[in-house]
Amino acid sequence: MTTNPGLLEYGGSNTPGYMSNLGITYAGGTFSITDAQGAALSTNNPGWVTVPSTTGGQLICLPVTAATHTFDDDAGTSNLTNLGFGITETVNWSNQMPWFLYVVNEDDTAGGLGFFIARAPNLIWTPAAGLIHDYDGAAGTDTQASIFGMWNDDAGKANKNSALIGAFRMTWSTATDDWTVAALNNFQDGLGYGQINKILTQAWSFPLGQNGAASGTYLIDNGGTAPIQSTNNYVYSIGLDGYCTVSYNSQGDGGTDGAGAVISRITIPYASNTITGGTKIPIGLTTAATTITSGAVTMGALENGATNVGLQYPDTATSLASITNAMFTNGGREIQGSFRYKAF
Repeated sequence: MTTNPGLLEYGGSNTPGYMSNLGITYAGGTFSITDAQGAALSTNNPGWVTVPSTTGGQLICLPVTAATHTFDDDAGTSNLTNLGFGITETVNWSNQMPWFLYVVNEDDTAGGLGFFIARAPNLIWTPAAGLIHDYDGAAGTDTQASIFGMWNDDAGKANKNSALIGAFRMTWSTATDDWTVAALNNFQDGLGYGQINKILTQAWSFPLGQNGAASGTYLIDNGGTAPIQSTNNYVYSIGLDGYCTVSYNSQGDGGTDGAGAVISRITIPYASNTITGGTKIPIGLTTAATTITSGAVTMGALENGATNVGLQYPDTATSLASITNAMFTNGGREIQGSFRYKAF
C-alpha cells in the first residue's frame, strides 16, 4: 500500500522518521502499540509510519491497523520469561534499564511491518533469525544483541531494514526470571526522537553484583576475593552511536577485604564490542587508593566481548602493572573513574 498521490504524502509522510497517530500504552502487564491517544488501532483507526523501503535510497509510508502489536511482561502472561538479553539472570536488575522500540519493514507491505524491542539504540537492520525472539519462542541465542519481535514468524524479519521510533524502561526480577515494564511517564517514555533523546541523555544506575561482579560490589572475584566498599555509585548512559559512557565512585571499607594476586576487574553495563580480536585497548583513566606506593593513576584495558575492565597502574615510566584484589586491604580503599567504550 502506498500514499501516492494521497493526502498523507502531501502532508509530509515521505519524511524520514514520519509517524502519525501512533502511541504506546502499558496496562495489565501488556505493552501495546496503539493510536496516539491510547486506543486500539484498526482499519478505521490506522497509524502510519515511514520506513526505509526495500528499494535502496527510497522511503515508504505504511499503515498500522492491527491491535496485536503487543508483548506481555511478568505482570501478564509473559512473552519474556527467561530472556535475560545478556545480563546476569540470577541477580536482580531492579534499577530501571533503557529499552528501545523499533519498526521493521519486511517487504514494503503493511502485512510485513513489525515492531520489536532491543537494548541496542543503534540498529539499522534486524539481526539474524537466531537472535530474534518472538511469540513462537524459536530463537536459540539469548544475548544483549537479541531482540524481541511482536510477531509469530521471525524468519521473514531477519536482516531487514529497521528504524528506531521510541524508548521506554524495564527492570529484571530473579523471583520471576522476567522483565517488568516501568510505568510509562510523559517525560521519559514514548515515540519520536524527543522522547528517545530523554532516555539517551539520562544517567542510569548500574546494579551491584551484575555482569559477573561479586555480591555487593562492582568488582569480580576473578579467582580471588573482590573487596567490598561501603559507598558505591555507578552510572552509565548509552548513545545513538552504540557507545556506553560510565562513571563510578566506590570507596570506604565495606567489610570484606580483597584477596588474591589477581587483577582487579570492574564490571560494565554492556559487553564490549571492540574490533574483533582486539585486546587491552586503553579506554579511560581511574584513580585507586590501595596499598600500592608507586602511583595511583590507573588505566582500563578492555577486551573484545568482555563484561569487565582490568585495572592497571604505571609502575615505571614505560610499563604498566596490574592492580590486584589483594591490594584492597583494611581501611580506606577507593576506585573512581570514567570511560567510554563501544557496546553495540
